[in-house]
Order: sequence, then C-alpha cells, then structure tokens
Amino acid sequence: MANEPDSPREGSAEIQPRALCDRCKRPRVVCYCAHVREVDTHTRVVIVQHPREADVPINTARIARLCLPNSELVVTVEADREETVRALVERAGEGGVGLLFPGEDTKDIRELGDDPRGQRTLVVVDGTWWQAAKVLKKSPGLRSLPRYGLVPTSPSNYRIRKEPSIECLSTLEALVEALSALEGAAVDPRAMLAPFEAMVDFQLEYARSGAGYGRHKKSTKPERRREVPEELSRTPTGVIVGYAESNAWPFDRAERPEPELVHWVAERLDDGARAEWIIAPRTALAPATPSFTELDERALREGISVDHFAREWAAFCAPATTLATWNPIAAALLDRALGEASAGSMPERWFDLRPAAARYFKTRIGTLAECSPRFGALDPTRWARGRAGSRILHVAHVARALRAEALRPLGG
Repeated sequence: MANEPDSPREGSAEIQPRALCDRCKRPRVVCYCAHVREVDTHTRVVIVQHPREADVPINTARIARLCLPNSELVVTVEADREETVRALVERAGEGGVGLLFPGEDTKDIRELGDDPRGQRTLVVVDGTWWQAAKVLKKSPGLRSLPRYGLVPTSPSNYRIRKEPSIECLSTLEALVEALSALEGAAVDPRAMLAPFEAMVDFQLEYARSGAGYGRHKKSTKPERRREVPEELSRTPTGVIVGYAESNAWPFDRAERPEPELVHWVAERLDDGARAEWIIAPRTALAPATPSFTELDERALREGISVDHFAREWAAFCAPATTLATWNPIAAALLDRALGEASAGSMPERWFDLRPAAARYFKTRIGTLAECSPRFGALDPTRWARGRAGSRILHVAHVARALRAEALRPLGG
C-alpha cells in the first residue's frame, strides 16, 4: 500500500489532492485492493447502479465488480435503454433471470433456477432506497423481472454508512447472502467480504487518526433515535399486528351492505405466535370478494361463525393489550365483527403503523408494498392463505423494524 500523501505546505490554505488507486478508486492510504480475491460463480451478476451512487467513494458495488469476473456494472437511471438489461427482459420468460429486490410477489432467492440453456442471471440495483426506487420507476422492463428476496443471516457491518434499519444490507452484503444461497458449497462468496471489511476498517481508522484535513471530524452532536411508537418501546410490547380482508360490495350498488370481516390474520410480536381465521359472510357474498381476497368461494362460505372467531380471538390476544394495523380500516372491520358476536372485545389500545412509518422516515411512504422494502428485505415465506397471507408479512416486517429501532443501542 502506498505511503500517506504529503501534508499541505505550512501556511498554505490550499489542500493538496489525495492520490487515488487506479483500480478501486479509493485514496491510496485506504486502498483495499490487497484484499480483493476473485470469486468464480455460475450465477452471472448484473449491477444496475444509480449514477449518484457511482460517485460515492465508499460504495460497495465496485468491490463486487472487482471480485466477480462473471459480473457487469451498468451505471444508469433508465436501465431499459441498456442493451444488457433489454436482453435480460426479453428472455426473462424462459426463466433463469431474477431481480434481487423486495416487492409484492417476491420469491425466495433459492427458487431462482437456470434457463433452458443452463444460464442464470441475478440483477441488483445499487443505490439508496430512494435512488433504487427511481431506477425501477423509470425502467418498466427492469421492474417487470421476477423478484427475489432473502432473509439476512446477520446484521450489516456497514459501519461507515447508516442503513435505514438493522435488517438492511449493503449491495455487496446482499450479493454475498444471495450467492451463498444460490451457489451452495461450490464457491465461497464470503471471500468478497474481505475487501469490504478492510475498506470499513481502513476508513474508520483513518478518521480516528485525525488525518484527512478535517474531512472526518467526528460530530459532537449526540445521536438521536428515530421516532418509534411508544407501544413498541416497551418490553414486552404486548402488541399484536393484524391484517383484515372484507366482503365488500361496490360503492355504486343500491342498498350496499356494510363491509364485513371475512379473513383475519394476526401475529404476536413478543413470541411470534400466529393465527388465521376465515369467517363465513353474514350477508350475501359480493362477486369480487373471492378474487380480491384470493380465497375460493367455498372456503369463504365454509368459514367459522363470528361467535366462534370471537372466542378464539379472545384466547389468542389474552397476553397482549395493543393492536397494530397498517390503517384504521382493518381495526374497524375487527371491531364491527366483534360487535356482532355474543362476546368479544378489542384490545385495550390500537395504533396505526402507516403514520408511524412516515414519522420514522420523515417523508411520505406510499402503500404498504412501497413502504415495507424501505425497512430491508423480508422473509417471503407465507404462513397464511390468500392476499392477507402476503400482506401480514409486510405489516409484521414494518412493526419489527420499528421495534428494532427502539432496541438499537445509541452510539453503537
């Protein structure tokens, strides 16, 4: 590694430029190239990088490109204009092409197989969550690729750059997790972490040394925790997260019955206990209800009675005192159903996760499917049926991420 660059001349107000490594583009004093080792993979990796991220000195996509011979880095906002991306979109229907990005229909990364020619390509978007979302918004072809996700086996070690939550990973760490799942024992993608960890350690040590001409002065401002609902800051929380589906007729129908609860799924945050109920409609079944809930008509009509549901719900939520839902509609449907039963009551308290997430990020967060990925990847394995089986994963994911912020040690 080269020696540290000369200090500015005494009495000179001009800061001398730092010598850069031609390969990793880092200042030579923090060059990590000695730790780079190539990792041969069957999986081809295409990294679509937002141009602003390309200018970030500590971005990890460059490390991935140096370590993976079977990879390509495309720097663009409109990915569909790139020949590489267009070719992948055209043959995605044959299989063997996947986008590593959370979404409504995300599959487990281990389900990504080869195409008929025995090829497999994994596409990742490199940038902040805002930048990645912009790339996808401007690239409908890229956005149409089958999506795959993963559950991190350990928290991020990106200590020189703050992630949105402890479940978020850098691009390189996400690739290591994905390739480990896809390649099995054939390769060891963890070798890619050596230059990453060296970059982190070099940068932190260089900042602590006081070098860098004031670039790395440590802030004396105390770290503050992001805003989290009070209920999630308690131990135990006593919180249940829930999601509801209704039997609802169109608004323009004459004598439209009140929407009624027909599917309720819930998870206790403290112990992870889960439960699902399909409640038989008490009024005529709306024609669109089966397709909207993704439950067949027979399953809905053979659901349990509202009294049966109320008894089982009371037993399930006995240890808990607070209900959390994505919006007030789910809580209102539950309250109305319990009011129909001969016995049963709502938990003592309720709060809405949607405005809580908006306060956490201090911005508009959109729909549940748009907000959930901002907290990192989630386990896509469903445990409940229908559309609610997918939505409860996102609701619980948001709640657990907010809970993690409440437990995160400050200054760590």
